[in-house]
Amino acid sequence: MTPLSSLHQKSYRSPKVNAERRLFTFHEVEAWQRDNEYLVGKYRSTSGSYRESLKSLLYLHNQTGNIYSHLIGAVSFFAYAFFTYGTISTRYPTADARDILAFGIFIGGAVICFGISATFHVFGNHSSHVYHTWLAMDLYGIFVLIVGTVYSGTYYGFYCEPQYWAIYSVGLPLLTDTTKITIIVIGAGALCYLPRFRTPKWRWARATLFCAIGWSGAFPMTHAAQTLGIEQADKQMGWWYFIIEGLWYISGVTIYATRLPERLRPGWFDMWGGSHQIFHLCAVSGAAWHLVGLLKAFDYNHDPRTRMC
Repeated sequence: MTPLSSLHQKSYRSPKVNAERRLFTFHEVEAWQRDNEYLVGKYRSTSGSYRESLKSLLYLHNQTGNIYSHLIGAVSFFAYAFFTYGTISTRYPTADARDILAFGIFIGGAVICFGISATFHVFGNHSSHVYHTWLAMDLYGIFVLIVGTVYSGTYYGFYCEPQYWAIYSVGLPLLTDTTKITIIVIGAGALCYLPRFRTPKWRWARATLFCAIGWSGAFPMTHAAQTLGIEQADKQMGWWYFIIEGLWYISGVTIYATRLPERLRPGWFDMWGGSHQIFHLCAVSGAAWHLVGLLKAFDYNHDPRTRMC
């Protein structure tokens, strides 16, 4: 393994667009920019300007992959919203505003989550204050996506039992499972407000928190499997699609927390293939699987040949 100390001695110049734009090593940038010591180079300098940070969209640096992986994801989900609206509003006469709301909340959550994430990585070199402000927003964006996921999934999972959908999505605080989910989400929001929680030392804590919030969706998933059976739950709500979605999310969070593969080869993944980029791609993939599951559930619950109520 190449010693980190020797890798930190070099500065870099971006090979694209602006050959004179200097990039920096881990130890050359300010302390608040040092999130991952295994990414040893290709850091942007502190810009102090939103305009200058935006200009970094036009050259390569170690945040380029993080920016575009979620920027493309946000734009793709936003564009797909129009296709989805045309599909669900005209395919079946039984489709109504509730279907549009279920899809809209999930797709909106994905656009918000990925859009905020891309924005954070664009402006992450502005200043310490802007960095930490957008980092907090980035974490809250993840919660928004999770809420949209649970809301939309439970709508079709309990399509014929709307009282259960109300319990899991709208929330009746005296009921046990909803109380658990509510406590987890409120606690997560409070933790993310604390500056210390957003530091690199708390990376594993954040990863554990993301998993805990994600696993809150296991309450309605388990309920659906017990009530309907897994085969019927898969037909009615896309149960297996949501399992695959969860595996994508868990894989991404694990890679994010362990900082693989860059911890094995410091300096090799500064530009491409780092853990945070893989985490982003896993998040987009998981959201895509959820959308496919929703479309399957929509067809099952509205097709006259299969609908149950």
